[in-house]
Amino acid sequence: MSYIWSGQDVLIDFDPSYAKAACMSISEVRVWPKKVYGFLKSTQIWSKIIIKTDLFNNFLLLSVILNTIALALDQYGLPADQNAKLTTASMVFTFIFIGELGLKLFGLGPRKYMLDRMNLLDGLVVCISIAELIIV
Repeated sequence: MSYIWSGQDVLIDFDPSYAKAACMSISEVRVWPKKVYGFLKSTQIWSKIIIKTDLFNNFLLLSVILNTIALALDQYGLPADQNAKLTTASMVFTFIFIGELGLKLFGLGPRKYMLDRMNLLDGLVVCISIAELIIV
């Protein structure tokens, strides 16, 4: 049921159930700012929604586990093809973690991102991985 109302309607003919229904319908509507800021704000909200899903978190957990296995398989004297596969896997996981870092920084904002100590640890590990990509 949709209600069209204004502040004047509430003042003139006050009906508590009508006012409550009108307020509930307003809370379902989000007004976005205009132009570029509005686009960025709506994108930030969608990023925050994605970050909080179980699918996103489970995917990252699986990525961490697979990355740990790939790092554990690396050893001295591996054949060149296996070494190339492990290097490729390491790069893929690094880019996945860079994407996670970017999405979380954008969705949460730098201040809220840094309030969580696990995010700080994640960010440090990603920065070290980026340094490794640049150096090697």
